[in-house]
Amino acid sequence: MIPFRFQYRQSGLSLIELMVAMLLGLLLTGGIISVFLSTSGNSRQQALQATLQEDGRFALSRLSEDLSMGNAQYCASVGGASVATASGLKMDAYLRTPQVYVSDISSVLKDLTTPFGGSSANAYPAVPAAPYSWPSFLYMRGYDCGPGSCSPVDPAAGGTGLPPFGTNVGNRVIGSDVLTLRYLNSNGGWAIDGNSSKVVTTGNYVTSIVIVPQSTETDTLMGGHIMMLADCNAAQVFRGTLNGNGFSVGIDYPGITTPSGLAPRLFDLNQDLVNVTYYLQVVSDGNGHTTGALMRRLNGDSSGAEVIRGIERLDFSYGVINSQGKMQYMTALQVDSVSTCPAVERYPLATTPGCLWRFVQSIRINILMDGESPLYSLPASLQNYVYLPDGTALMAPSAHAITPSSQGFPVPMIRRAFSTTVALRNVNP
Repeated sequence: MIPFRFQYRQSGLSLIELMVAMLLGLLLTGGIISVFLSTSGNSRQQALQATLQEDGRFALSRLSEDLSMGNAQYCASVGGASVATASGLKMDAYLRTPQVYVSDISSVLKDLTTPFGGSSANAYPAVPAAPYSWPSFLYMRGYDCGPGSCSPVDPAAGGTGLPPFGTNVGNRVIGSDVLTLRYLNSNGGWAIDGNSSKVVTTGNYVTSIVIVPQSTETDTLMGGHIMMLADCNAAQVFRGTLNGNGFSVGIDYPGITTPSGLAPRLFDLNQDLVNVTYYLQVVSDGNGHTTGALMRRLNGDSSGAEVIRGIERLDFSYGVINSQGKMQYMTALQVDSVSTCPAVERYPLATTPGCLWRFVQSIRINILMDGESPLYSLPASLQNYVYLPDGTALMAPSAHAITPSSQGFPVPMIRRAFSTTVALRNVNP
């Protein structure tokens, strides 16, 4: 019998072989992770860029909607009655600058402004002692803001409720401009049809106005407010005392006359004059960082409404037609300092500082948006950006006139600049 033989074999890996296998595995895993991180980073950058594009367009669209209405009055698209200026140019002196028969119109100016007799580098005049045309500086006013101050004045001074510059949440973003504008809600008020709603005169002057609201008219009849009686030729402002189903005309300055143009309408300026201020405010991103938010303050609302986040810079410039007939863009300080404007009939304040605000025909907007979330893996070259108020060159964040670091914002972020020019609808040269 042949003995059964058992054969034993030794199998396995040596230590060197195991270490080589582990090294190869680590290299392969590292390569996969590197590819994943690179792909993930690129996807995140592309997503942020797409978001920036959408947010930038939205911000400009929202700003343009209000700015295009700046200074607008009733019948803004209609010619109105023109008068010749000293230079021979005819301008609409009546429709664009309503005649005011009230000495104190501050109750309808519900946001930033420099009142009559205010103190500034260029003090505005005292309250007129006779009827006057609505002053230009009460329609619109801008403020140029650099790294540490604003001109012509600090819009946060004087108890306006606007936050001061700073890097803390709730502060105004350092270096961001401010703009206040006003326009009439032409859908408000009451139509004067001459039948149920009509003006009552004594001699040549209006003494009261009877109002029977139509079904589509939503304004509430309230006494003691500043009223405006307007048509497509002229507008007159007075104080209205509620009297039954209408108003008695105030007697600050007598002289309200019967409208002679088309579609006369009575407005309550306390309800129908829209006051809007735009500025940037520091907000938290919820992850220990801050960014800027575009704020829209309506009728002096103390807190303002947040429009969109991720805006670090906001700059305005103002287009006027110069003596050569060309559009010239000026800073707020330059506009505010001009005190020689076209002299027009019934406009005794045409030679006072700020008179040029009435003649602004377009507003140029520049904004700088960031991705809100820091990208610490973002290469330095991709952190560079162009912002037109600082120049046309592609520059590192630290090379700009106002740096993200000085504003308290993280540096490694994607940033994109957006700009547009908005034409004011009410311009009637």
